[in-house]
Amino acid sequence: MAGITCPNCGSPEMHPTLPLLLIRVDKVHDGKAWRSQCLVCADYYDDFLQPLPMSIDEQRDGPKASKGWF
Repeated sequence: MAGITCPNCGSPEMHPTLPLLLIRVDKVHDGKAWRSQCLVCADYYDDFLQPLPMSIDEQRDGPKASKGWF
């Protein structure tokens, strides 16, 4: 069964070679619909799908929490 892909960047739900999640599928309900977050569009990963380090503030507050939603 195929997973979800990001409508903005085309990333698949899972990393193609590593056991890493690229899309958080149906994680948040905004009162109207369930929303997913693309972690690539939210800048969790670089252009080569390698995880980016998080700052102390991002570790505490949630990295890029407002980016990558669809």
